[in-house]
Amino acid sequence: MFPEASSGFASQLTAVLQPKWVRFTSRSPIAILGQNGLDINNSDKKYLLKELPGEFSGLHLCSIMYAAFKQFAPNEEVGIDFSKEYEAAIAMRSH
Repeated sequence: MFPEASSGFASQLTAVLQPKWVRFTSRSPIAILGQNGLDINNSDKKYLLKELPGEFSGLHLCSIMYAAFKQFAPNEEVGIDFSKEYEAAIAMRSH
């Protein structure tokens, strides 16, 4: 779903701008999973969430959480900066 750190990353980030992702992340099993740390420097898909089908990389999960937080708690610090990718996704979505 998200090419890890590729040029298309911002375009893929638009998927998490949908209300269903915001609702999902507000009950954040990602944050719960992340309490033990997410390996964001490894693109292997090794995380499973019972709420969503498929496997996810740590970077993918962090990007989902970042985009959701920017929508319901925009001033909250989430510990990772995807601001450039997020702004690019917003710009792509508005066109």
